[in-house]
Amino acid sequence: MLKKIIILLGLGSVIFSCEKENSEDVNQNRIYTVYELVYDKNDNETVAYSYFTFGSLTGTPLEISTPSKAKFNGSDMEEKTLPMMHYETAQNGFQNSGTFYFKNANGNEFNNTISYLPIDFTVDTINRNSDFSLTWNGNVLQQYEEVKVKLKSASNEYTYFTSSAVNAISVTLPSNKLSALEAGNYTIQLVRTKNSILQEATEAGGGIYGTYKTLIKTVYLQ
Repeated sequence: MLKKIIILLGLGSVIFSCEKENSEDVNQNRIYTVYELVYDKNDNETVAYSYFTFGSLTGTPLEISTPSKAKFNGSDMEEKTLPMMHYETAQNGFQNSGTFYFKNANGNEFNNTISYLPIDFTVDTINRNSDFSLTWNGNVLQQYEEVKVKLKSASNEYTYFTSSAVNAISVTLPSNKLSALEAGNYTIQLVRTKNSILQEATEAGGGIYGTYKTLIKTVYLQ
């Protein structure tokens, strides 16, 4: 049986599999596509990712074989097999938009564009005994956007808090979750993601994401 594991890269769902197929060997109308443009301020690098699977998100990963092509902003994307089959290209600095291009074996062309917004925050101390509102610096949330707060303890355990309310400018960290955490230093990061509908897709569909990751900072939970 084909083994598959769903993995989140940024906030886009992608697939790891021990097997793959050539894209030219499947029904071209059943190629499912996921695109993600990710900026990580810790590396000051923007990476574009393209994933192709057969039929659905959990379908068999596809290797894009000639005459098919995968490009981002006009440049060929490099094939990568780890941790899963995908295609990527990277550049220094923050790139807030871009266009993914895919041509299938039938010569049909698909262009999909994503744009997304930056975010930043300042926090030094969080009181665990009351609700804490973490206000970010940047635009309010728009439709199909989410901000996730990632708290990481010294033992590498993560606690997550999210907000997806339209026009939100903050994430609430409720006391019932905070009080369950031990006092001490944690690392904290905000991740802002926009999930858009594909403008051009096969009948199988897919998704396109823009993800901005802030600097990882240190916060004290008291």
